[in-house]
Amino acid sequence: MSVGMGIGGSLQIVPMDLSDNTLCDLLVQHVMKHCQTVLQIDATYEGFIDGSIEIGMNGKTYSFKLKLKIKVGDAYVIKPVLVKIFFPFIGLPSIVSFEYLE
Repeated sequence: MSVGMGIGGSLQIVPMDLSDNTLCDLLVQHVMKHCQTVLQIDATYEGFIDGSIEIGMNGKTYSFKLKLKIKVGDAYVIKPVLVKIFFPFIGLPSIVSFEYLE
């Protein structure tokens, strides 16, 4: 599927291959580091739900849903989250969106 992006470029959206353990591990590492350092929450990874990759002119954006076990007070709650990470073709990746799903 291709979505128009403007003059001279297009945005391609493809499903994410969840069997690619190297990619999944890399994405989870970024999310867990973000949880600890930026959000300052105690969270552990529980599993992938689904995901997609948007390939644009400047890089790739990985949009995916995870299950995280998050500490709330004295209890742990399993929450689904939607995360978007942008990997530019040149430069360092960054998390551009992190939201809890209900």
